[in-house]
Amino acid sequence: MIGEEFLRLDLATKAAIKAYNDMKRVLDTTPESVQAAYDRMEGPMGARLSEVPVSHNTGPADARLADGVDAIDAARERYKKARAYMDWFDPAWQVLSDEERQVLAAFYQQGSLKPGATDHLAGELKYSPRTVDRIRQGALQRMQRFLYW
Repeated sequence: MIGEEFLRLDLATKAAIKAYNDMKRVLDTTPESVQAAYDRMEGPMGARLSEVPVSHNTGPADARLADGVDAIDAARERYKKARAYMDWFDPAWQVLSDEERQVLAAFYQQGSLKPGATDHLAGELKYSPRTVDRIRQGALQRMQRFLYW
């Protein structure tokens, strides 16, 4: 059975907002992850990619190479998915005002409905809690419309 979070657009929108920081982190750290995997493959205990093996037992070097290639492939696949997510999500996110992005980030990017976010934002934005909640609901509906319609 398909989970409710995939059938209800409001829940899917909240999940997309929550995933933003993770996807951004993947995009920011993948080049270093790939380079680190290459370094581990060619490090002091790694295989020497430009020379003939010194011993006949190439098992450990082969395993290190295979593990490195797998790590690089996994990092590149995560990067590809994160890039596709950002290409889909970012245009809708940019349509929102700074205030709407601030409100949605406070509620959904650090977990589901962060406790105390309404009161904190009401003080920070100098609005009533009811106005903050209206901004949240309106921004969530706009995001939903831009993401899924």
